[in-house]
Amino acid sequence: MRAAICLIVTFFVLSACYSAGTGSSGDSNRQMLTQEEFGSASFRTAYAAVESLRPRWLRSRGSGSFRGSSQVQVYFNDSRLGGVAQLRNIPISSVSSMQFIDGNTASARWGLNHEDGVIYVLSIDS
Repeated sequence: MRAAICLIVTFFVLSACYSAGTGSSGDSNRQMLTQEEFGSASFRTAYAAVESLRPRWLRSRGSGSFRGSSQVQVYFNDSRLGGVAQLRNIPISSVSSMQFIDGNTASARWGLNHEDGVIYVLSIDS
């Protein structure tokens, strides 16, 4: 009986470890959008592509008690544009790729007011 319980527990532990390392969506990199992904659809703006393919990128992560209101910031190449509404002004035809950078990494790179992360848009021309 004890061996059977040990075998069942081992099975569940191994199953949990395996499923934690694999994505359920089939997408290997949820932090990146490439022309291959958004080029197959008829998106007109960067916002439309993100809204459809990676909607979680558009959401603020909640406000902390010590920080004011913050939002996901948008960078086009190396220029800070502002909040996610700025993605509506970027035609998808000019975008090579987009990457979501988490708040900790973004704050370390660009400083304060990046706690909710950055959508970094790289143009075709760069």
